Amino acid sequence: MSRVVYRGELATFCGFLGVLIILAPGGSEPLSVYYLLALLGALFGAGINVTIRMLSSSERTETILLYQALVLFTALIIPTVIWWTPPTLEQWGLLTVIGVSGTAAQFLVTRAYQIGEASALAPLDFTLLLVAVITGFAFFGEIPDWRTMLGAMIVVGATLYTIRRNSAPHLVKSDPP
Repeated sequence: MSRVVYRGELATFCGFLGVLIILAPGGSEPLSVYYLLALLGALFGAGINVTIRMLSSSERTETILLYQALVLFTALIIPTVIWWTPPTLEQWGLLTVIGVSGTAAQFLVTRAYQIGEASALAPLDFTLLLVAVITGFAFFGEIPDWRTMLGAMIVVGATLYTIRRNSAPHLVKSDPP
């Protein structure tokens, strides 16, 4: 099993290299505060994943989602009260779609961490990059440059390798309590 974990970690590293190719630190654009915010977001995201992984052995999926909601509510209530602007009816509809789809996605991610191995799931986080590229093109008309395409191909390759490699039945854990 350690051989599979090693390969999973190698695939994760390759996916990270793909992301670095896309970001091109030290490339044509100067390092900006937005890169630092992205790294901070990744750090918090990793913290969330570790916390979910730790809680998934003892808590139900619904309980973990409740904990997350309480933490986010506590963190966001003050800025919300300070800068609140009443949404329009259309915006309420969009907020409802975002809330329902976001909750469903978080439920599925939490459940995946309860069932699967963390090393098998980690490279899948890199697929968010592809979603961002597709969204940028579909909604903003942004066309990815060659560096983005190369990095995306590496990310997709690492993800597909990991999915295929970790699809063996012996890597799936039993259901949590």
